[in-house]
Formats: sequence, C-alpha cells, structure tokens
Amino acid sequence: MKGRLNIFQRTMLQWDSFYPYNAIGIMRIPVRLEEAALKDALRQVLERQGIGSLEIDPRNRGYEYLSDVSGVDLTVVDGDGEPVERVRREAELQLNTRFVRDGTRCNPFRFFACAGGDCFYLGIVYYHVIADGYSMALTAREIVRQYLGQGSAGPVSGRDLYPGTYSALIRGKGGLLPRHWLRLPLFMAGLRRASKPFGLYHTHDRSAGCSLLTMDPAAARAVARMALTWGVTQHDIFQAIIYKVISPFVPSKKVRDRKKNMALGSVINIGRDLGVRQQRTFGVFLSSFAVLHSCPGQLSLEALSRDIHAQSSLIRKDRRYLMTLFEQWVALKWMPFLPREQQMKFYPKNYPLWAGVTHMNFRTLFDDLACGSEVGLAALVSTGPNCPVIFAITRIRDTVNIGITYRREVFSQGDIEEMTENFLRHTREMMQGEE
Repeated sequence: MKGRLNIFQRTMLQWDSFYPYNAIGIMRIPVRLEEAALKDALRQVLERQGIGSLEIDPRNRGYEYLSDVSGVDLTVVDGDGEPVERVRREAELQLNTRFVRDGTRCNPFRFFACAGGDCFYLGIVYYHVIADGYSMALTAREIVRQYLGQGSAGPVSGRDLYPGTYSALIRGKGGLLPRHWLRLPLFMAGLRRASKPFGLYHTHDRSAGCSLLTMDPAAARAVARMALTWGVTQHDIFQAIIYKVISPFVPSKKVRDRKKNMALGSVINIGRDLGVRQQRTFGVFLSSFAVLHSCPGQLSLEALSRDIHAQSSLIRKDRRYLMTLFEQWVALKWMPFLPREQQMKFYPKNYPLWAGVTHMNFRTLFDDLACGSEVGLAALVSTGPNCPVIFAITRIRDTVNIGITYRREVFSQGDIEEMTENFLRHTREMMQGEE
C-alpha cells in the first residue's frame, strides 16, 4: 500500500461501514451534451490523474491507486423537461449507493449527465474517503477543460496522491499542543450537554434525501456586505441562518433529553495547517468544530451572528478545531469494542449535532475556461452518523448554490422544503435591510 489514511479518512471509512458515505459535485456546463465526447474526457482525466481505480486495506489503514482504469461509469438520464429535478432524483439515488460492496477494490468515481437544452448537468459522485470538496473541484475543472478541448492546464499527473497523514500536526510548531489535549474533556462535556435528535438513535431507515437551491446573486452580495458591517464572517451569517431555519423544528421533534443547547457543526479545511499545496495534492484535509446556542430562534439574525462569531473566532484563533481529531481518534480506538448497534449510536450520543455546514468558495475556479463565467457548481455531502441535515454551500463568483442532504428518519421532505423557503426568505430580508 502506497499511502496511509489520515484520521479524518479513517473516520469516514468507519462511517461508510454504517451506510454509504459519498459526496457529489453537480456542474452546469453551458454547452450541449455529447455523450461519447464526455465519456472520453472523463476517461482521459482519470487516467492522467491516476485516480481511476482504488484499493483500500482497512486493517492496515492503507490505500493505493491502481494504474488500470477499468471503465468510466457514466449514466445519462432523460431530463423529461425538468432537468434540475431529474438531476436531484439521480443525486439522491447515488448518495444511497455504495462504492465498496464486496472486497476492497473499487472505481472511486461515478458520473451522471442530464441534457438541458443549450447546457447540460454533470454529476461527479465520489467516494468521500478519498477526496474532499477542493480536490473534487480541481478535478471537475480538468474535466470541463478536457471536454471543451482546451487540454490540460499543467502537469496534472504530478499531483500528489499520497500526502502525509495528520502526524505533521504533532511534529509541527503550534500544532496539537498539550493545551488542546487538556481541553478535550471540557470539549466533550459541552457537546454531551447538547440536545440530541432522537431519530438518529433509530437504525430502521438510514437513507438520505437531498434538495438543491440557489441564492439570488444580489442576496449573496448582501451577505458579504452585512458580514463587514456586523464585524463577522459570511460563514457566521450562514450558520445563523441555518440555526434560524432549523430551530422551529426542534421543539416539534422528539429529542433524547431536555437539554437546551443546540449544536451546529462546521467542516473546515486544514490544508494550510498541514502545509499542503491544494493545487498539487489530491486527498482529504479536513477537521470540524461545533458552536452551541440555547435560544437561536429568539434573537435577531445580527445578534445571533455576533454570538456565533464570538465562539468561532476563538476556535479559529486557537485552532481548537484540531481537538475534533482527538475525538475521532478516541472513537476509532473505542468503537470496535462496542456491539454494532452501540457503535451506530456512539456519535449521536457523544457528538450530537442538529445540522452541519460545509462552505467552499471557488469564486475564480473556472475563470481560465472559455465559458468559465457560466459554469455552475453545487455540492451534496452524506450526513454522517451524528448529524440529521447538512448544508453544503458552494460559491462561484456571485452565485451561491446550497445542497441540502438530510436523514429521512429525522426530517421529512416537507420539513426540508419549509427550511429552504425560510433560508431564502432570510437572505431576501438582508437585502431589504440594506435599503
């Protein structure tokens, strides 16, 4: 085995043993769909990057990309006059379909395409254990470039497929210091005091649903301006909006206890902490952190954003998000001793979240393409065992697309539709507040 899985990858692999843990990038490409040309472009990019076939050794925590590309798994679906809805349904199917079934070898990518008149939609389904959103986006750009006949922009085959593990955080200056270790019990105690979605304790329905929405560009610009005015980050505002749209459902949902705090998780890219050059490396470089609030529904959006910023700024300044890696390491060591049913309840009990957020800004990613200003990108991510709904926020120029993935055992499709309406309503109110 040529590479070793880092802590976050091993955690994802553990989650994948419970149910499919996949991710999807959905692109809108402003040219007509030609199936043969698309399949050839996909094959060339996978071969050039050397990521067409994967073998994982879970026992020894190793993995290796194999030289052979056995074939491109491309499904072309009929838009039936509603290509966006057809894409959503196909994405939902792909989220619930495993990559590794029998054995340890698989093609870590599947693709689907749907024509939409003068454009088409391309879904890039990938095994989340091997790539994060940034690695996926760079690969997506190469696919579009190849399909448009612009060729490769550089030595893509030189991307590092076997980056080092997170051990660099221990060796590096200012990494996982003793002060982080000492804070771990307090960190875990705070999360255990948060309310727990009771639905995650059930194992009868682990399937996921999904939804897609797009913010008005004017609303996206309003979020950026209000972040400066309020002295917070755009991510803080998005977290506040998600708190607002989630909180009305919490009292109506049966929770595991009467604890009042609601925890909201955020995935964070730690490539900079690892010294990774993202453009030259393919892999997963993630950690996460959580913020807690007892009464998000009672505050204004500005007040809630400031409260969140007070927590998140300290977390980022002191890099407390690294403590999550300790928690994952403990879980990896402890969970194998538990019965299967208790393993599935471990995260909902010890790291309970009501929602998760991943926020990726690719504003200039496609600018070097001939039609780059018209290329769209959205993301969908499996929820994980401790979180009933994930909001994946992706920004290209002034367009913000939000992919929502949810657990059906906690939220219904009607719940999610109401959340999306309220999400857009809050962003429109921010625009009106500037006038």
